[in-house]
Amino acid sequence: MEAHRWKLLALDLDGTLLRDDLSVDPRDRAAVERARAGGVEVTLLTGRMLPSVWPYLAELQITAPVVLYNGALIHDPRLGHQTVLGRISARLASQLLGLARSRRVEAQLYLGSELLIAEETPAQRDFLDKERLVAREVGDLAAAVSDEPIKLLFIGEPDVLDDLERRWGPLVAGEGRFVRSQATYLECLAPNVDKGVALKVVAGSLQAPMEAVIAVGDQPNDVEMLSVAGMGVAVASAHEACLEAADVVLVRTNNEAAVEEVVERFLQ
Repeated sequence: MEAHRWKLLALDLDGTLLRDDLSVDPRDRAAVERARAGGVEVTLLTGRMLPSVWPYLAELQITAPVVLYNGALIHDPRLGHQTVLGRISARLASQLLGLARSRRVEAQLYLGSELLIAEETPAQRDFLDKERLVAREVGDLAAAVSDEPIKLLFIGEPDVLDDLERRWGPLVAGEGRFVRSQATYLECLAPNVDKGVALKVVAGSLQAPMEAVIAVGDQPNDVEMLSVAGMGVAVASAHEACLEAADVVLVRTNNEAAVEEVVERFLQ
């Protein structure tokens, strides 16, 4: 497809658009501006919640609908409107949070517009500082589930999370799904939620056919969006699952202005 036929550039945030220090390379910022100037809409798809994404929306002047919570929610910056695509049952959330108490993991409960934690530990503080978030300490997370949450997040060592994903798999079957946005993060979402489903909704709202969409990512939680896009692109530093799902693997990593490479190769 020729450059002028691309309509939407969909970018994962952490590990793709963001450098490891969580900043946007000036070259990538300029590339996003060039893409938009050429008539291409630009959106973000991330596991983060809205307060953690606001600074990047402002910096990049993103006005297209953006995907949050790994596909569970779409936020339209132009209208301030939000669409929830799926929630986890309160029963399942309480069950998993109760089980997590006996494991070597930190748990987070995303309920309504709030982030709830049992207590502030060093690991929780590191996460909150990284994502520029504020959490409310509630003691017993399982007992704090008063409604259907949008996401659960478990933070721990990769081997511990691998084991939990295997053990808890039968418990969530049909009621939820696990995704990995980083090796140390295990997220539980509604069963019908992923970035691919959400990207289709965003593209439809922008009247962009899926064959006119370029999606760029780096982790297993990006596989679905790479698979449904007209062109799925993995940064050079991507996880193996993402590399296998991609139509194109970039030369550059997220620390080397990978988004600029996408714009230079396919949108100019």
